[in-house]
Amino acid sequence: MDVILPLKMVQKLEKEMSALKEEGNKAYKEQNYKKALESYTHALDLLLNNFQDFSKEAAILYSNRSMVYSGQNKNELALADAVDSVRICPSWNKGHWRRGQVLRSMGQHREAYSAFLEGFHKSEDISQDVKCNFLTEAAISFSNISEEVLMQRCYKGFEGVPIEFWSTVLGNLSKKGEWIAIRYLVLGMTDTDIGVARYANSIEVDFSKLFPFLYKEKPSAYTHMWLTDLVAILLHNGNTLLNFKEDDKDTPVHTAVKFSLLTGSTKILDDMPNVGGMNMIDKHGDSPFHVITKRRPTSDVKSMMRVAGVLIQKGFSLDILDRDRMLAVQYINPTGQFKQLYEMLIKVTKPPPMNFPGFPSAKFSVYPTENVGIQQLKEQGNKEFQNENWQRAAEFYTLAIDVGLRMRKGGHELAVLYSNRANCNLKLGLNTQALDDAVESVSH
Repeated sequence: MDVILPLKMVQKLEKEMSALKEEGNKAYKEQNYKKALESYTHALDLLLNNFQDFSKEAAILYSNRSMVYSGQNKNELALADAVDSVRICPSWNKGHWRRGQVLRSMGQHREAYSAFLEGFHKSEDISQDVKCNFLTEAAISFSNISEEVLMQRCYKGFEGVPIEFWSTVLGNLSKKGEWIAIRYLVLGMTDTDIGVARYANSIEVDFSKLFPFLYKEKPSAYTHMWLTDLVAILLHNGNTLLNFKEDDKDTPVHTAVKFSLLTGSTKILDDMPNVGGMNMIDKHGDSPFHVITKRRPTSDVKSMMRVAGVLIQKGFSLDILDRDRMLAVQYINPTGQFKQLYEMLIKVTKPPPMNFPGFPSAKFSVYPTENVGIQQLKEQGNKEFQNENWQRAAEFYTLAIDVGLRMRKGGHELAVLYSNRANCNLKLGLNTQALDDAVESVSH
């Protein structure tokens, strides 16, 4: 027979229980787990000994205490409380959440997947974002299941999820760098499958965590293949071409170049629009070609040449100077392992016009590299000057100045080079350029 307590006593007990819960919350935030544990346990005892129909309040306290046990690395006790929370009130979302988190921390990924999926279906009075969080964690747990047969069986649990949830879930997973989980949702379990999120809008996908995944995992050729297919689908489904960036300093084309170099596939770059000679630079001041020759995310010459070929075909310019006043081709040693790439790029590279400070109008026949010193270039310029080859001499002095600036040289050495080039410009009748060089010489 249930005992019916007087109203005043009920109100007093409720107030005391609420105070204990708040006390426990405060102690938990301060990482005073012992105090938090005492407060939640006292509140639970008070509740269970005096009330019969306060199931949600009890479920809240159990899930809170489970959180404290996790903070103390007492996973078995944390799991027991999380299970009790779900048993007492199946609609309480944090009970499911705690159960999933504890199971994952114990390495029980299949059980964690089931807990999160159950939370998605059974939790009540929660926002769509919270429901998406359950699906996100379910997908992460799923991707960590080690047995393929078990994965095939569990995958069916995703099939009843309405497609409108997957857009946010894909976004959540991308921000966490969970590209393997995204792969299963979009591409399915086998090469012939269609994933549950294959046609979901991918506008929320964040590509900034894609490259850390590539750098960290050092994927196989097979991973490169499915990752390329995955990115192509995501870009197509969400019209997210403008979002295809590693960071805010990138353009989509620079990112596509980097991705193509790392994966060995130009599929994403092939899908970029032709630009008709557009001088595209990123916020580093680099052209797409500088990504290949200067940043070099790969040293695979064949891959570099493939990517460069696509850029040339699409009309991207090789004639762009970076902030160090260097053309992309100038970062390549013409006699080293990149000789073929150098020969490919030099054929379509035009030098800057004469009115650009520091560069002559003639085609460069030598490009400064780490193996070409300032003194060597200056001596060659002096030789050409003595032979009255003024334009040729100016070219060598320009290259020597460029190497000096890149190596942060200064003082007398640069002053002499600017003075020598000024003399060349006077001989060529380029008085304005000669005056500019004379001013530069004095400033050094």
